Order: sequence, then structure tokens, then C-alpha cells
Amino acid sequence: MNERATYASFRHSRRVRCLQSTQSVALVLLVLVAGGCAKDGPLIPPTPLTAIERTVSAATQWTVNVGKRDKKNVSSFRPVSVGDTVYAAGVDGRVSAVNANTGALKWQRRVQSALRSGVAADETRVVVANREGQLTALDAESGDDLWTYDMSSEVLSAVATGFGVVVARGADGRIVGLDGVTGTERWTRTYTPPALTVYGYSPPVLLPTGVLLGLDDGRVVALSLDNGGTLWESRLTVASGRSEIERLVDVDANILLDDRYIYAAGYQGNVARLEPQRGNQLWSAPLSTTVGISQSESALYAIDETDRVVALDKDTGEMLWEQTALVGRKVTRPVLIGGAVVTVDFEGIVHLLDTASGELKGRLDTGSSGRGSEPLVVDGQLVVQFADGKLRAIKTLAN
Repeated sequence: MNERATYASFRHSRRVRCLQSTQSVALVLLVLVAGGCAKDGPLIPPTPLTAIERTVSAATQWTVNVGKRDKKNVSSFRPVSVGDTVYAAGVDGRVSAVNANTGALKWQRRVQSALRSGVAADETRVVVANREGQLTALDAESGDDLWTYDMSSEVLSAVATGFGVVVARGADGRIVGLDGVTGTERWTRTYTPPALTVYGYSPPVLLPTGVLLGLDDGRVVALSLDNGGTLWESRLTVASGRSEIERLVDVDANILLDDRYIYAAGYQGNVARLEPQRGNQLWSAPLSTTVGISQSESALYAIDETDRVVALDKDTGEMLWEQTALVGRKVTRPVLIGGAVVTVDFEGIVHLLDTASGELKGRLDTGSSGRGSEPLVVDGQLVVQFADGKLRAIKTLAN
């Protein structure tokens, strides 16, 4: 496996972590000095919370333990849903299937070793990745083993499964397409990452005939689901600056689709609307994020590198509003529910913002220690997985 230096976080409010590269120790020292590695804690202090006029209330409906506490908080776990079932994976190797309405366990089992990322699921299978880069597929109905596949490096983000294919991306830049039934390799591609990158990457997005991927060099690529061939590529941002850190342009945020277009955003770069046939950019606007973006029919909602929440017009990319009350609070990618934009901060507090104005309209202290995953919307409620291993369903109601 080719090792590389990884600038593990934003310059501002993310936890910093460095890994050694094939280059000399001087490069690692550069990262230590310029990026503040080995410092644990935000460089932008979290904004203190102030009283708000609550027009929306939130309450926990059920709680399930799906794993041990993620002490290092570097793994990538977010629950997913298929029908009325929520699937979740924990750092200790537990994989759970939970009834979304009641919180009752349908099944729970433990794979052989600690997990790094997951979970991905469709009607047939559930897929997770351990710290050694091994993928494990389980039967979605029973949790029984289906197959395993060994990647050439660790997998830092959830894989994608659907259309009879599983697509996974390793930290060394290798991307594989596997047969969903047998786990046998259909195709493989490799994109050599830069020597210095932001820690993590965006998950693959599957289409009936293709897969979309954000790369560490500022590109979005579309590959054939049949053979991995390149269908098109689009460069969101061109790296600039004199230092390696200034030239970081990773597309680590999630890629979005609506009925007509593709939306993607990068670090120290732009958010853009792409047309799906050739990847041509229809507009782009400055935005630095790795946390991710969400959408309504008319707007995009994003968290920038300082934890500012912004709304952008989907047709033009122009800013509609911004909310700075959560700066430095390490908030998650927002989701939309009932006229509210919802995000979770590093203390496990759920925040609800008005979609039209960005005004804070609700708050819930879940009592969970540690940051939560980005919320999942299932059957009119929010499902959040917290670093303490708790999976919680949260209902929001207008006051």
C-alpha cells in the first residue's frame, strides 16, 4: 500500500490528524508546523449558545445501543434506511437492523474486527468496512454473512450498493466495482491522490448506469457501472497557492442529485451545478466545505469550513442567507424536515433553523456525549447516531 501524508481536518474547526507519506520526514514536519497537527481541539472556539425563541420543539422517541463509544471520533458512521428498517454500524464491529417506528432490534451481530466506515444497504445486502480495509456483506433480512472482499487500503467512507453492484473506494485511491451477489471484482480504477489531502472523502453515488465520485484533486468523475470506464470528468476547482496546504481542493462533500442536475462542492473551492450528460458546469460559486450539502426544491444548504450555515439559490448559486450562531461548533451536514434545516453539533445538541431565513427556531440537548452523525430522515422523524454508540430517533413538532 502506498502511504501518504493526510492533512486530517480543516484549518479552522476540525480535529487534526497526520499520517506519514512516502516523501521525506520534512513534509510531515511541514504539516505539523503549518497545519497545527498533534493539537486536539478547535482553532476557532465554539460559539456559546444563547437563548432562542423556540417555534419548533423536538423530543427523543427511542434509543438503541449500536456500538461502543468512538473515542477517536475519526470513523465514518451514518445510519441508512431501506423501507422501515434503519441499519447502523458501530466502531466495535456491531451491525444492527432497527425498526424505524419502534426502535425494536430486528437483528444485531458483530463482525470479526473493529469497523472504520459504514453502513451501506439496499433491499438485499448491508456492507461495512473494517480498519484493515476488508469489506463484509451481510444479508439485509437476517444479518447472515454473504461475502468478504479485501481492499488494498482502509476505507474511510461508506461504500455504495445498488443495481447489483457494490462500489468501494480506498484511501490509496483505488476504486473497485464488485458483483453485489458474490463479491467478485468486476473492475478496478486507481486515481493517485496528492501527497497532502484532507482526511476522508465523499462516498460514491450510484446511478443505474454509472457512479459519481469526488476526487482529492478537485475533480468530479462519472464512471461506467459496467466496466469502470470514464464517462466524463469536471474540475470544480484548480489548485492554487504556494504551499501544499493552500493547494488542497478535495471534493470530500457528498454529491447531490435532483431530477435534472448534479451538485458538488469542495474544500477551498466552489460549489457547482453540473449537467449529468457531460458534466458541464452550469454555474459555480465560492464555498469551502467537506461537511456536505443538502437540498430542497429551490435551494442548497451547506456548512462551510468555519461551521457557518448558508443557503444558496439552486438556479443561480447566489447566497440566500447565512447563519453564524453555530460557528466553531463542528456541526454536521444539514438535512431538511418539516420546514426546518437540522444539524447536530459536537456536544450532541440538535439545532433547527428556518429554511427561509436561517433563523434558529428549535434546539434539543439529546444528552449524548460527543458529536452525532448527520441526521437521517425516516418516516417523518430524525435518526442520529452519536459518538457514544447511541442511535436516537427524534420527532419535531411545531409549537
